[in-house]
Amino acid sequence: NMQNIVATGAGNNEQIWDAAFLSKSNTSGSYANTGFPALQQLGALMGIQTSGTVTNVVGQSAGTYRVFPTLYKRFENGDLRRDWAIATFRYATSSATAVPANAPLRTSLNTVDIAIKGTGTNTGIGATAVATVDPLTGKLSSVVLTNGGSGFTSATSGVSATVTTASGSGATFTYTLGSGLTAGKLIGITLVNQGSAYPTVCDRSVGKWRREYEINLPPSRSATITSCNFPILRYADVLLMAAEADLNVNGGTPSATAVGYYNKVRRRAFGYNEASTSLPAGVVVTTFTMADLMNERSRELCFEGQRRNDLLRWGKMETAFATLLSDNAALVPSTYTNAVNIAAQNFLSNPAKFSKFPIPQSEFSSNYLLTQNIGW
Repeated sequence: NMQNIVATGAGNNEQIWDAAFLSKSNTSGSYANTGFPALQQLGALMGIQTSGTVTNVVGQSAGTYRVFPTLYKRFENGDLRRDWAIATFRYATSSATAVPANAPLRTSLNTVDIAIKGTGTNTGIGATAVATVDPLTGKLSSVVLTNGGSGFTSATSGVSATVTTASGSGATFTYTLGSGLTAGKLIGITLVNQGSAYPTVCDRSVGKWRREYEINLPPSRSATITSCNFPILRYADVLLMAAEADLNVNGGTPSATAVGYYNKVRRRAFGYNEASTSLPAGVVVTTFTMADLMNERSRELCFEGQRRNDLLRWGKMETAFATLLSDNAALVPSTYTNAVNIAAQNFLSNPAKFSKFPIPQSEFSSNYLLTQNIGW
């Protein structure tokens, strides 16, 4: 069963054509012993990263595929698709038997927890705060005190803050000490230095294929193989194809019908239905350009195997790869850049070759009149 594409859900009416997969092997179920196993790793390989023994709760995923800032920045404020397609959390270590199957443990990548205590003669304990992380820069952007603790004798000396749930360092804070009824407690915290290397968008996994929604419940869920269907064609794709065709037929100025198709996709993306009349500015548009359409397809269909073919038919693959390399240069840690650099640089070195796949040798054996694609 394909996962919902938008957090608000679309039901089964959204899917027009899926490729169905079995959950474990062809040794059980309706297709047992047919000799045609239909297995895949969508959700296990391209899914939300798990750690520890949470397999029976949410399934297992290496979180191999990560998201770069280029895509994250393409989403507008209020677009529900962003935090659905780009996971804002990881699955945390836990005892699989201690957590219900419908309540997976999650570790936020949007915030970090801070433990504050006194040092030396300052006996303060128990104070905590939560800081918000800027997903593009990896710096802390704000901080809120959640518990004032007790026993603090000073707010300016002998106070130590430790970020307990994330990597990163360098953030510093100042504190306000209470008096009277709040004596001994911290009553305020202020961010002084934002620090660096806290979780960025590059630490986020692809969130669209969430194994917690699989219909195969524990203990039958496989650690490495999933039953998540792969979308081949769905309604939002059809709407955007029709809008694009109309835009081209009408010389770059879409008809009212095409604008309606385009806005159907946008309304749902922002959590509104077709009957909604009171909408914030920017949710629906009165017209759109080809650039708008390209970005809308990227937001709606990311991680569904559509983007490469879209970019090739638009003649935009070279531009997209060049932009990807330059746009992410200052924001992506070097440890994450190798894979995309290889793919981008290979393509840019020989676009004529890498715009097509090689014809398999088995095809030449069947038809000796074929000629191999350029470069292969």
